[in-house]
Amino acid sequence: MADKDSKEAGASSKLFDTSVSSIVPKDRSLVALWEITSMEKAHQTLSETRINAAPVFNEDSVLVGTLDTMDLLWFEYQELKNERRTKDATVKDVLASSGSKHKMVPFSSENSLSSLVEFFAKNPRVHRVALHSDSGELMSLCSQTDVVRYIATHLMDKEQIRSMINKPVREIMNKSIVTAGPDITVIQCVEALLAGAAPAIALVDIDGRLVGQFEPGSLKGLLSEESATLNEKIQSYSTMRYQNSSTAVSIEKNATVSDAIVKMITGRQHRLWVIDPDDQDKTINLIEMSDIIKLVSSNKTISKHEMSGVSSNKTTSKHEMSGGVKHPKELRYKFGSNQHAPPQKKVIDQASVAAELLGPHNAGHHKKP
Repeated sequence: MADKDSKEAGASSKLFDTSVSSIVPKDRSLVALWEITSMEKAHQTLSETRINAAPVFNEDSVLVGTLDTMDLLWFEYQELKNERRTKDATVKDVLASSGSKHKMVPFSSENSLSSLVEFFAKNPRVHRVALHSDSGELMSLCSQTDVVRYIATHLMDKEQIRSMINKPVREIMNKSIVTAGPDITVIQCVEALLAGAAPAIALVDIDGRLVGQFEPGSLKGLLSEESATLNEKIQSYSTMRYQNSSTAVSIEKNATVSDAIVKMITGRQHRLWVIDPDDQDKTINLIEMSDIIKLVSSNKTISKHEMSGVSSNKTTSKHEMSGGVKHPKELRYKFGSNQHAPPQKKVIDQASVAAELLGPHNAGHHKKP
């Protein structure tokens, strides 16, 4: 029996032997924010590209961190709370306010996919890593979405994977969710997100049925809102102002994990709200891409002894990879002729490169100013 298990683990681990860099589409464009990009422009960038985070570079094209919608929300909330407005606030100001918690995690582009799966499983709140060459050149970004997309397009028909993803969603859902009924206000939801109560809030009717969602990206430009607006009921505010971002996608608890993967990838959703058809479709839980990755990681599909670059340590630092992998002290990116060169400090309006990795459907989306 032991020999059989060992053979199955060894054979199935080969499913993830490919390098991390090979799962990133070759025709993607890496675009970024600069430290001197205005906060207003950063808001616009994240909103227009429908992404939640962006790599940030200094004027020497050195990667200094990542900025996400939660950073912007936190900065604006503090400004509002302290009744101040920082004139011409930039991305650098926002990062300084949020501290160093959002440093981009370096990851060798030649590491195996199995090592990245294990890393994401241990660090579910890290959604992307910076792939680099041995010389310290930033090659690309690789996200949880890339891993789940690879599973969906290359591995779902494999017997070892199929046996896992045919189980019902209810067996992998394990989160405490936060819901907001009709009487909850905008500012109450903002404070719940900033307190870390949940990555997103389910908007529900009086019977607990899902009608929408509220997440950091749902509210841009908090400082531009009037106090009366912030005290509006969240459901009317979300529907009126952010119809696209407030749309929540659900899945029944008895649906399969395979169904969830397809919904996530085809619908470009990082999370799905789980509803109970046996209880008037009430919203009962949440599954995210990190849950899919954790499921794969915990199974024999990945042989723990064959994973490249992963140590046997139980914890993995967010700021450096485990396994004794040495990373360059700084990562640089060579911006091509079709991308924005580092802007001059005096030309803040032109510091407008958008954020993160754009998929093939978004290629060429950005125009040079």
